Amino acid sequence: MEGLSLLVLALLCAGSMAQAPSTVTLTTTTAAVTEGTSTAMNFVCTLNNPAIIELSFTLMYEATSTSEDGFDHGTVGDYCCTVAVGATVGSVSIPLINDVVKDIPTGGETLNVQILPADLTTLSITDATGGLVAVVITDDGDTTPLIATPRTSTIKVVEASMAMITIDFLDANKNLAPAEEGITFSVGHANSALDTATITTDYTDVTTHAVTVTLGAPITSTVIAVTTVADTDVENIETINFILGDMTAATDTSITGVGSPGFQVQILDDDRTELISVQDMTPLKRRSSKKDSTIFVVTNEAPGAAWDVTDTTLGHNLRDCKRKIRTINTFAALQLTIPRPERNSKARFNEFTFTRTQTFGASTYPRTVRSFVTPTSPEEPIETDVGPVLVVYPNDQPCTALAQTYCINVKCTPLNRRQLRWSHIPDGGTDSDESFLKKYDGNPRLQLKECNKGGLYIVGRRGRRKKGWISYVRVIQAACPITEGLMMANCVGPVTTCLNQGVFDQRLGLCTCRPGFAGATCELVSDRGVFGSNCQFKIADYFKDKENKNGKCIKYGFPDALGWTCAAGWGGPDCCDQCKRGWKFGANCGQTCHCIDDICDPVSGHCTNGCAPGFKGANCQVR
Repeated sequence: MEGLSLLVLALLCAGSMAQAPSTVTLTTTTAAVTEGTSTAMNFVCTLNNPAIIELSFTLMYEATSTSEDGFDHGTVGDYCCTVAVGATVGSVSIPLINDVVKDIPTGGETLNVQILPADLTTLSITDATGGLVAVVITDDGDTTPLIATPRTSTIKVVEASMAMITIDFLDANKNLAPAEEGITFSVGHANSALDTATITTDYTDVTTHAVTVTLGAPITSTVIAVTTVADTDVENIETINFILGDMTAATDTSITGVGSPGFQVQILDDDRTELISVQDMTPLKRRSSKKDSTIFVVTNEAPGAAWDVTDTTLGHNLRDCKRKIRTINTFAALQLTIPRPERNSKARFNEFTFTRTQTFGASTYPRTVRSFVTPTSPEEPIETDVGPVLVVYPNDQPCTALAQTYCINVKCTPLNRRQLRWSHIPDGGTDSDESFLKKYDGNPRLQLKECNKGGLYIVGRRGRRKKGWISYVRVIQAACPITEGLMMANCVGPVTTCLNQGVFDQRLGLCTCRPGFAGATCELVSDRGVFGSNCQFKIADYFKDKENKNGKCIKYGFPDALGWTCAAGWGGPDCCDQCKRGWKFGANCGQTCHCIDDICDPVSGHCTNGCAPGFKGANCQVR
């Protein structure tokens, strides 16, 4: 009995020391299935030794598959192959999903499956499969076409940004339907003759679009991107009319879509209208000049755009001036050549106006620039201490009274003071509309108290205004009080503080900067001899004389409310007087330095040794 007991014990111990499985092999019993006929794909996992505990192996969808996980079949990662205790074989079924979309490629899609490596590491078991387990899924003959339809018919985008057009895939019943990988469709022009935008110049063309499939999610829409190009031209809304062509598959050209409606991309311009007159004053400051004077009206509107001249007053010797349109460095310019004044001519002073109508939002309004022909050989010119332009503001809107009393002062010798005479030409008027302000005879100060008194104020010697010296100031009356801005013909919103003598345009809600300055608040200091909101225009491109290139003797006319101005660093009636290095700088020498040593650059106002207490910024103009 004792020998038998020892034998039984030895057998029991041998059984309890059975070897644990070290490898697993994954196979399939359904290497080829057909959508609609087969209901599932079956997989088998086989151990090399019986499981001593229940083992579960998670299946993994391999990225090389051409089937859509979760769309053509159940989500593979949700299924596990489980082997019971003592067993060596387990199985799992992944259901097929029957859809109505024709799958590609024609020969069938392939699902590649493997065991999740993390499970193998945890169980210390090696995958002995020898590669991926593949199942080929054949389409059941679905022929329902997809319709590619723009979600919206019109897309508006600001210049230099990207238009994103969502294209939905619909089935024959106009329901969202998934697209298969490999589908592309053409993107063409419905009628290029109707396009107002130009390929390359205004946008990057799109000719085909491939559908990008995100694994694990059905694709029912895609996005077409149209990139628009930045420029400096002021343009109307430009349009591109696209239409979507038939859809095709990379490996199955028999897939065709149903024709779809097109869509339109509208490109909104982001450039400000520039309208600036630039005049060389050199020929007009000397009686003996033999040189004609030239005025350029410069704009950044697209070259070739129609010039909408709504009001051009050319008086006296300006009536017969020559004019032509030029393109200078892609910018359009109207060039006016003014004949040199005759020695005994009384027509040595006049105002030139040029107007364009600008659309702003739903409103249009004229933007006018002015320039002046000044007297030749002025004798002891009278100087105004407020500069050539004075902007006055109403106390309310509409104006019933000015916000304050504005004064125009002149500097002259006591002898000349008794001979002073003032006159006024209203906005839009000519010499025939000139009225003399007799109550100010002999008075060096003229006071403005009433509304609607804008225009040109001229002071000279009685009886000799056309022959002797004169001085003048343009008075511009703002539409809204100083504390408000004009937006779409209504006084609303706060006014932006414009630096460096910039003036707030109440209609546009923007600062108009003087030559040599730029930026949203005119805070940026530019180089000499440049002008425009972005300092994109160069004097040297218009006037070739060396002395003009830095702004000397150049007079600018900006739209109201900035008006007439010299270049930075220059002043005087002809803009030929350089600002003295010291405590004044800028256009018309009208800005005060705020340097710790009271000495600044006459052009930029830059302080070499730093700002005075309480001031900061590039040229110490910010409090």
